[in-house]
Amino acid sequence: MGILIEGKRRRLRGAPRAASIEVLGLEVTQAIQNLAHQVPLIRSKSTVVRVYVKCTGLTAKRDLRGEIAVASAPGAPARYVPSTKSIIISDKDQPDLGMQRRNAEMSLNFVLPLDVCSWPTVSISVNHIRSADTDLPLSGDLTTTLPLIDSPPLRIKVVGLRYLWTKPGGTQIDVSPEAFHFDFLRSFLGRAYPVPSIEWSQLVVQANPQFAPPFSGPQTPDGDDPLWRAKLAIAHNQLAVLRAKDIEAGTDPRTHYYGLVSDASAGLFFRGAAKDIPQVPDPSVVAVGPTGNPRQYPSLNWDKDASYGDWYAAHELSHTFGRFHPGFCGQDASDGTFPYPDGRIGDLQHGDMIGLDVGDPTLNIPMAALPHEKWHDIMSYCDDQWLSSYSYGAILDRLKLEDAAFRVA
Repeated sequence: MGILIEGKRRRLRGAPRAASIEVLGLEVTQAIQNLAHQVPLIRSKSTVVRVYVKCTGLTAKRDLRGEIAVASAPGAPARYVPSTKSIIISDKDQPDLGMQRRNAEMSLNFVLPLDVCSWPTVSISVNHIRSADTDLPLSGDLTTTLPLIDSPPLRIKVVGLRYLWTKPGGTQIDVSPEAFHFDFLRSFLGRAYPVPSIEWSQLVVQANPQFAPPFSGPQTPDGDDPLWRAKLAIAHNQLAVLRAKDIEAGTDPRTHYYGLVSDASAGLFFRGAAKDIPQVPDPSVVAVGPTGNPRQYPSLNWDKDASYGDWYAAHELSHTFGRFHPGFCGQDASDGTFPYPDGRIGDLQHGDMIGLDVGDPTLNIPMAALPHEKWHDIMSYCDDQWLSSYSYGAILDRLKLEDAAFRVA
């Protein structure tokens, strides 16, 4: 029932309005992205479609769930993918587009099936959004079609270096990384790097007897640590010799080697480094770094999982792909072209890039949006580390060059 005023029917006060949904944007992301989709999507890499909505007519809080249709091209037969979970929303309590992008709990998220991610193109449309089993009328940005590009896998062998530690009191024990540290490292690289997969191998070897604590000593007036540098050279040389033997025996020459050193306790922290920062493709350059429980270090209270060796290794490995330091949080500024302020993964002036960690249920790592206001590039020394689109693209380019230059006929 309504009343007619000046030729127009107006809703009576208190009468329910028809609920509807405006789709504010579709964002297809794998590790970092913006609404313009300026970051290329990698074929066969885990992919999430994020749908941002604005509701009208939901005066009380309601659960919303959605479904998208995905096809290999517009008009092609479609597959239907449900949202991973619902969001709770109402007219009076709904985040804007920027807030939704910065919090994975506020967007409708859809994980594409892996076979869909292998298509050369994916066409996505919002099929329906539902509240209490009722489909709501839709408007706004409902469709997008995007290409997926080929990328080589990351080929890596991670070598745990077992060393002898003489504990206070004289007891000697062997120290090597526990198996779960390898798991966290492998998972992080797969989630954060621009690769469809990882060709992975791992082993633990006895380190050179000279590679043992202490791992650092008195600094020279210029800030150098000769003892650390000597221990680093021992580790690098052992990895380089191991790699050379493996390559001679038939290992793919595109394989990067990384040494993993357990800290066993906070006093045994070994500062990592790459042997070089090659400016031409060179997968023979090795790197080494520490791992352990971040709870041992107050400065790592931002790292919520069980191993800090994952993002630390991603930093050192990125050096082997030619990446320098952008110069933030106490480091040298060897990369003069880094585009974002304060070492962050993005900013509003460069397309408003937002990171997304797709998560890993096997390691209890949830999906999480990573706002550039908080998160920093993997090549910085800052907290909250992820890959910016700048580093992501540069590593992708180097991977392609290595793949072509060192491919075995």
